[in-house]
Amino acid sequence: MTFMDRITDGDLLMGIVGLLGLGWIIRQLLNRNIELAAGLVFGLLFCGMVSVSAKTLLPDFLEQRLVLEGRVENLQQVYNKGRLVGHTFDIGRETVNVTPLLYEQLKERANPVVRVEVGRGSNYVYRIEYIGN
Repeated sequence: MTFMDRITDGDLLMGIVGLLGLGWIIRQLLNRNIELAAGLVFGLLFCGMVSVSAKTLLPDFLEQRLVLEGRVENLQQVYNKGRLVGHTFDIGRETVNVTPLLYEQLKERANPVVRVEVGRGSNYVYRIEYIGN
């Protein structure tokens, strides 16, 4: 079971928008259609978008994934200021992030023993294999 498409969509979109925005700003600066100060501010914003995206996506796809095996413990929803921001569980000594779909599947089972592959940049479970209960 793979959850890669749901994990990478936001970061991929942010990286593409950042690259397009950076190209647009450079073009505007070269044609002198925008002031230098505004161009630098927007350029830094778009560079930030690209770097945050790259910091997550590149380790996930270029580095070998972390493989963990053990019992799912402390399955929980994470809230920030009363708003749901994610789902996590502990396996061994590591806390990993999961998609809402996988969270619901794990909630139906009683602390199963699993083997997971975790992306090094996003810390999301990319692949899960149920070993037992």
